Amino acid sequence: MSYGFVPAPVLAQAAGGGQSMFITVGFFVMIIAVFYLLIIRPQKKREQERVRMIDSLKKGDRVVTIGGVHGVVVTIKEDNVVLRVDEERNVHMRFVKSAISRIVPDEEAAAI
Repeated sequence: MSYGFVPAPVLAQAAGGGQSMFITVGFFVMIIAVFYLLIIRPQKKREQERVRMIDSLKKGDRVVTIGGVHGVVVTIKEDNVVLRVDEERNVHMRFVKSAISRIVPDEEAAAI
């Protein structure tokens, strides 16, 4: 007997396999759960850490921007931060706070 083009859940019910529909739904629920645990949850955690890091910026912190510019925080405003990038020539650059990639620990800054 040929069914032609009939969706799989309809075929499963026609074959008397209503239980396979629950297996299919369970499979999709499991895929969504794995997707959440492996991708969405860690991404949210990283974003929260990044927001905390940007909120904790203070004058005198050594930072690195997403473009790789190293500098020392001179002033912090609402959404901008001014970095001193060259101590000898007293060069200052203004960046958006979200351009700060990381705060350099004192041990690492001493090695540079």
